[in-house]
Amino acid sequence: MTLEEPNKLDIIARSKDKKKIYLEIVDAGVTKDPEKRYGSLIQKLANYVGYTMSNEFKKDFPNNKPADVIIRVACASEPTDKMKQVVQVGPPGYLTKDPKSGIKVEFVRFEFKG
Repeated sequence: MTLEEPNKLDIIARSKDKKKIYLEIVDAGVTKDPEKRYGSLIQKLANYVGYTMSNEFKKDFPNNKPADVIIRVACASEPTDKMKQVVQVGPPGYLTKDPKSGIKVEFVRFEFKG
């Protein structure tokens, strides 16, 4: 599962204290065009936001809320400047209701070893 599969959750992890949920997006460097890469990221993030608002999320994590989620984008190549501007996401209108309810987005680099 990767950035190019917008309707799939790549990795779901939980902090040891169970207070944070980490949803990981894997950007393996398949898409080279910066605009297509950004578009794929936005599609994938929308899917992840949808999951955090779903009954499935409530069932999977009954003691957590969407604000407990951090989305990490693990990139094989440096994220573009446009990608780095995405620091928080949420459903439409969430910022006008409660700016603290957004879901934080972080970018991390990884490299393949093999």
